[in-house]
Amino acid sequence: MNSAERTSIHQRLTGDILPGGPRQVQSTYYIAPFTRASREDDYRVAWAFFESW
Repeated sequence: MNSAERTSIHQRLTGDILPGGPRQVQSTYYIAPFTRASREDDYRVAWAFFESW
């Protein structure tokens, strides 16, 4: 496994709508693999499509 396959993101959401001050209301883990968009690759695909018309 490469490092991208072991990556995880932990997101904590804090709410401050109740008396007593802010508190953590949700905790979410996102575990890789993530697919990263490559704008250059996307443009190549798009231009190849448009040129075929």
